[in-house]
Amino acid sequence: MAPTELAVEVPRRGVARFFPYLALAATLWLTWLDGCVPSFLSPTAERTLYFKLPIDGTRFHWTFLDRRAFLAGELTLRIVNTNRDRDQTILIFRNGKISDGWTMIGDMRRDSSFYFGFSTDQRFPTAVGDSLIITLVAAEDLRGRGPYATGTLAKGRWVATGTYSALYGRTLNPLHDLVSVGQEPIAFLECWDTTWVLQDRREVGWMGERPADEDDVSLMQRIDPPRGVDGRLCRSKL
Repeated sequence: MAPTELAVEVPRRGVARFFPYLALAATLWLTWLDGCVPSFLSPTAERTLYFKLPIDGTRFHWTFLDRRAFLAGELTLRIVNTNRDRDQTILIFRNGKISDGWTMIGDMRRDSSFYFGFSTDQRFPTAVGDSLIITLVAAEDLRGRGPYATGTLAKGRWVATGTYSALYGRTLNPLHDLVSVGQEPIAFLECWDTTWVLQDRREVGWMGERPADEDDVSLMQRIDPPRGVDGRLCRSKL
């Protein structure tokens, strides 16, 4: 083997020898970040969307008791990323009509109630670094109920900002993406900076009164508060 060929072969062998360790280190680092990949490294990917409205103290679930009254208003979602020249406003519903491709989370109720979350099988450009703005225009007072509470979301314009609680598909986190192999890439929008406070709140819901040992914030959430994909703390993690 010529000296020049040997000089090239040695670095190649060195890279090959250390590549598994470098791959393992990168995987552990990205897994430790738990999806908080730096925004400049996060690729923009087309994903479906899933979100719940940031109603204060819902304990994971909430239903509006009057479907007609809820849908009579307007709900929009704005996704902004100035660094990537993206600014898109998505209409979810307006004047009683839900936009094509959007559905209420779960099965439609037999009564007149409506769940407080939506999903879509349409794909939208998403990435770490996006800013989310959800806006609900309530045409009238909206009475609702959760597992351990009832209350009213007052008539008016409600706005909340936030980020994704999780991204799946093309996140640069190998172990994170492993769970979504064969699934549609999806973005979960459940990390909000603000919450919408209810009026006339009562601590009794469809499961009755809240148990004495039940708390809105679990011990694990106190130890490790939930964060969005960009690392920010979530005031509302639904």
